Amino acid sequence: MLAARGAFAQVAEFSDDFETGTLLTSDAPAGRWSSRSNPGAGSPPTSSAAAAHRGLRGARVVDSSSGGGSSSQEYLVATLATRTGDTYVRTWLRLTSPTSQSNYLLGLFSGLNQQCSTEIELNGSTWNLDGYSQPNSYSGVTASQPLTSGSWHLVEFAQLGAGSSSGRRRAWLDGVQVVDAAADLSGGQVGFLSLGEYSTSSGYTGTTDYDDVRVAATPHVSTFALSSTSALAEGCATVTVALRDSTGGAPVAPYLLALDVDAGGATAFAGASCTGATATVGVDAGVSQVTFGVSAPIPGTFQVSVSHADLLSAPPTQVTFTARPLDATCGSPQACGSLQCVGGRCALSDGGLPDGGVRPGPDAGPPDAGPDGGSPDAGPSDAGPADAGAPDGGTDAGPSDAGQGDAGERDGGPVDSGNVDAGTPGTLAVGCECEHGAAPGSSWWLSAMVAFVAAARARRARRAAPLR
Repeated sequence: MLAARGAFAQVAEFSDDFETGTLLTSDAPAGRWSSRSNPGAGSPPTSSAAAAHRGLRGARVVDSSSGGGSSSQEYLVATLATRTGDTYVRTWLRLTSPTSQSNYLLGLFSGLNQQCSTEIELNGSTWNLDGYSQPNSYSGVTASQPLTSGSWHLVEFAQLGAGSSSGRRRAWLDGVQVVDAAADLSGGQVGFLSLGEYSTSSGYTGTTDYDDVRVAATPHVSTFALSSTSALAEGCATVTVALRDSTGGAPVAPYLLALDVDAGGATAFAGASCTGATATVGVDAGVSQVTFGVSAPIPGTFQVSVSHADLLSAPPTQVTFTARPLDATCGSPQACGSLQCVGGRCALSDGGLPDGGVRPGPDAGPPDAGPDGGSPDAGPSDAGPADAGAPDGGTDAGPSDAGQGDAGERDGGPVDSGNVDAGTPGTLAVGCECEHGAAPGSSWWLSAMVAFVAAARARRARRAAPLR
């Protein structure tokens, strides 16, 4: 079952949910009651589907005779372990068409001599918690709230301190204490439980239905309390169900309590970690509380309620889911509230993330962080070819024909120096930037060229002169 906190198990001395369809221990299958009595003209107590508060069956007692005496007796008796101390009794009870005469509905007795007893007595529109404190010392206290005809009520009473002069009688109607009275229970003990009409003097008529009768030495579970935690949308909140008795204590479940859960549009889970969606959570017998998970895909407040047919209802609890924050993981756009769910992360309305985040998607490149130290824009620079045109200042591409100096022969004859053919000077490459901005063909340029050629001829002449 679910994770829950253990406690001492409540040992029910007697219980009957009437689901066997039988009443007496001698029936097959065996019931829980020792004997049944209907000496008069009325119908004996029966197991009836019409009397069920929970499950398939309950017990029904019909008194159709307005006469007194034995004709007004239709009841069941269960034998209990004889003991002193505290005894708590509970049952779901419904009255149909009761008359104004008195009638006993349920009672604890120490024995046939009624030395000590606690009984529920109906008196028209009111009811009392009555009983014997000592033989022939009978008293009762009227409950502060009435039993409503036609409606199911959870009726509980306690006989406290049997065998003590400082005993008490208490009663609760639908979880609210309606009787608290002192009683001298010295010399008393518990021995029997009677269900039905066992008075010999009543002219009462009507129908009484019973279901889920239990007797124990400790208070019975009657309701529960809910508490919860909150979470982010798509996260896991928890709800804790803690069993309560009508005294405000924390009893344990008398049997496996399968609680129906209404999560109010959210989803309930069997585990506190939100695994295993379910509409029912269980509190094991002997356990006092259970915690289960709740999750919702969208932000909002959800009302979670729990119910069980054998328990009084309890106020629901509210579970709040808040929107997932910026950059949190998300499964749906709604989980992020006013933000967007982009690539599984909560983002701003334009899809952006906080500075430094990397957003998955079409633009997967690293951001241009600029002066804060991030990587610069890695796009390729302009790789087009540079201007490959020849720069100005190219050399004289024309061959300089320097001619040849005929040096003659060293035969002693006259030296024929020959004429130096200076050749035709080449032409400077187009685009030459001349010094001082002079264009080719200007007087300065021509003078410079004449001087240059003359110097070259002189050098050749010197190299060609014969040695002496």
